[in-house]
Amino acid sequence: MKRKLLYLTAVLLFSVGSINAQTTTWNFSDNTVSGTVTVASPAFPTAGVLTSASGSTAGTSPNTINVGGLNLYGHTAVGASAFAAISGNSQTFSDGYVGANRASTGGSSAAATGTFLPTIRYFSFNVSGPCTVKAWIKHTTAIPTNGTAPTTRTLYVSDGAALYGSGSVTNDVTANLSNVVTVNVTNSGLVYIYGDSSFAVYKIEVSGATLSTNNFQADSKVTIFGVDGKINVANVTEAAKVSVYSVTGALVKSTETTEDVSLSVNSGVYIVKAESEEGTKTVKVLVK
Repeated sequence: MKRKLLYLTAVLLFSVGSINAQTTTWNFSDNTVSGTVTVASPAFPTAGVLTSASGSTAGTSPNTINVGGLNLYGHTAVGASAFAAISGNSQTFSDGYVGANRASTGGSSAAATGTFLPTIRYFSFNVSGPCTVKAWIKHTTAIPTNGTAPTTRTLYVSDGAALYGSGSVTNDVTANLSNVVTVNVTNSGLVYIYGDSSFAVYKIEVSGATLSTNNFQADSKVTIFGVDGKINVANVTEAAKVSVYSVTGALVKSTETTEDVSLSVNSGVYIVKAESEEGTKTVKVLVK
């Protein structure tokens, strides 16, 4: 009997491990979400994520949608290009994948110099632990034929405070117009995918970890701000871990709390990450 129970336990553990190892794919080429999470096609709006207030007046925060656990953050400026607008453009990648349609980021994600926290035009999602992220991307400008210098555009993967990895595309005959970027994510929590300029994304894939249960919720509603030599974390309603990083990614302070908290720091710019069951929020804070 004991042997049978041990066998059943092993089978259950194997099954759970198999489920956790499933892959989720957000495919802009065929407009589907598959794997651990499934969404009926068309999953994504072909017009992309437009500017706040329908583009008539400037908004106070990027327009945001969530599709199958993938957050898409747009732009606040009036008249700015839509984020992740889908259009036809066939491309064969180095791994044999052929994409018929692509989603254009529409421009830079405007991460501040020396930081890894995008502010506009980016993707994000939560994961339960270490995983592998892949993105099939392409330069949005054809190879120049009139003597114009080629340009390199880079996709970054980060947790908002530290960089996990990156990959580039260059519109040059001697370089890669397209690329399959593969990055290993080493921690659980929120993962950002963003760029330094416009490029096209055909699909994004995450494997080796499940999407966290708070994927379908908004990011944490806590408020983080700096004043009088302190970093203040307000609107804390449940147990949360607060981590403060320098702009180079070094951990400065970390604490766990169940209520609003203030952390004394030197003057400067910091990346603050608050994590709870409600969600994760990562912001850049200036302390004077």
